[in-house]
Formats: sequence, C-alpha cells, structure tokens
Amino acid sequence: MTVAQVRNNFFCAIVDINYQPEYFKEYIMSQDFCLRKAKVNQKLKIKTVAAEGELGRRIRDMGLISGTEVHVIGKAPLKDPVALRLKDFTLTLRNSEADHITVTLLED
Repeated sequence: MTVAQVRNNFFCAIVDINYQPEYFKEYIMSQDFCLRKAKVNQKLKIKTVAAEGELGRRIRDMGLISGTEVHVIGKAPLKDPVALRLKDFTLTLRNSEADHITVTLLED
C-alpha cells in the first residue's frame, strides 16, 4: 500500500465519521432541548413547561403551553432575554424562565 492510498483511506474514514445519512435527520430533528439553547431564526414547538407555582402559571398565561409553535426572532447581546414570536404577538423571556421550557426543532 502506498502513502497516497493510506492518506486516501484515512481521509475516507474521516468523511464517513462526519457523514450523516438522511435517516439520521429525523433522529437529530426530534431531540428536545431547553429554550435557552435555541438559536435566532429557529422554529420550535413547545414540548413541556416544567415550571410550577406562580412562575408556571405566568408562563402558561402568556400562551407558552405544550404544542405551541414559536419562532426565535432575537436575543440580546448578552443572550438574555430572548424574543419569541408566537401566534400574533412578540414575547420576551428571561433565560431563567426559558430554562423551564423544553422545545423540539421544527423542520423548515
């Protein structure tokens, strides 16, 4: 085996490790994460709201309930707060409030 063949085989192994076939897309897209970790311009669907008591009631009163689709439209320079667009209004949340909300990424 020549040096060129070894380099080519090594390169192909690296490409194969980084390759993500189409059937992984559904698995990757279905991963749930905290709303704080969402990026600007992502479209998300709320899975759960884990806050209890007064905070939980306030979050639900703002329309953030399971099944609601939200669009992250901006974040402040220090990442707090986060601006969300849902239904027909814009809402801002502190990261301490966003920590209680689990979301999943929607396909574009």
